[in-house]
Amino acid sequence: MYSKIMLDIMGVFALGIELKNLTKGNTTSFHDCYQDVFNPGTFGQILMAIDGFIPIRWLPVEVNRQYLRATETLHRQLMDIIKSRIREIKEARDGGETIGGGEEQKVKDMLTFMVKEKYFADDGDAWSEQDLLNQVRPVTFELREENFYFNHILDSHIHGSWWDTL
Repeated sequence: MYSKIMLDIMGVFALGIELKNLTKGNTTSFHDCYQDVFNPGTFGQILMAIDGFIPIRWLPVEVNRQYLRATETLHRQLMDIIKSRIREIKEARDGGETIGGGEEQKVKDMLTFMVKEKYFADDGDAWSEQDLLNQVRPVTFELREENFYFNHILDSHIHGSWWDTL
């Protein structure tokens, strides 16, 4: 449940979209892929730990194939969102509309801000779609760490002092 909450927060804050993971009985493919990447079974956790020291994601085992499929799907979904946002902002600019940049409107998500300020930069320091993806991807994946810390604090609160768990 906590990972669903964190993904919905990430979706609104970073991407400006609602992933709608909190609808009763609903999970998005983004959530499913997120779970495959960050909450694998025991063997997957062992491979993840080893991969931190020795690259082994190329080994032809099902856990690695599942991980690679999930990361590819997440990458594709994020890139689709980025391309869509670029298209929306370009159409609005071409039509003379203001998208979150005027005094009456504030940018409400990180992706819109980055597209407006860096993709359409006038100073010659414009970012590509890949640059935008490289900036958005860490935000989505860092939520795993936030979820870990949240669960750790909650667990230690229930079972005793968090100092005892260190």
